[in-house]
Amino acid sequence: MKRQNTTQTVMDVVEAEDKLIDKSENLLTFLFRKILLELSIGPKVFTVLINDYLDNPHNGIGDKPKDRYNHRGNLIKELGGNSMTFNLFMKALKVFGAIDVEFVVRLRRRNKRTGEFVTTEHSIYVPNLPEDPAKNEDLSKAKIVEGLQTKLERPPLVLQESKVEVEPPKSLVSSLIRKAKDMIGTK
Repeated sequence: MKRQNTTQTVMDVVEAEDKLIDKSENLLTFLFRKILLELSIGPKVFTVLINDYLDNPHNGIGDKPKDRYNHRGNLIKELGGNSMTFNLFMKALKVFGAIDVEFVVRLRRRNKRTGEFVTTEHSIYVPNLPEDPAKNEDLSKAKIVEGLQTKLERPPLVLQESKVEVEPPKSLVSSLIRKAKDMIGTK
């Protein structure tokens, strides 16, 4: 009897209309699939992105067909998993062609002196080498988000203060994934 391959690959993810967001087991996988969904990346575009990633000498894959074939297969399997490590997420961002990335975390906590709830924002900017300057996008018409700083030397930015008490979620990760799914309309 022939054994069927049941391993989910990233091609299964990009072919799915909802990008299998509901099967995400952690925040990084959820965010990766949300990016796929929001950028409307299907199989053809993702194949081009993977080829560009493999062709980029900065990624250290090499020119040997066997190395490229093995790396492509491993990448397709890894990115198709329902759980993703931070290093794999960063590799996925390189596949998307990200030149640099900014991570922003907003914390909501109680100020010990005043008892009020305070939301603070903390960010870090991760520069990356441009693969090919000719491929850089023209950002003259891009939407610019103002008010975000990328320097780590600044104190946290107070975004809002509130006296409304909020019950902490029972499981923070599950709660965040559930809220994000609700926001984009998946159940």
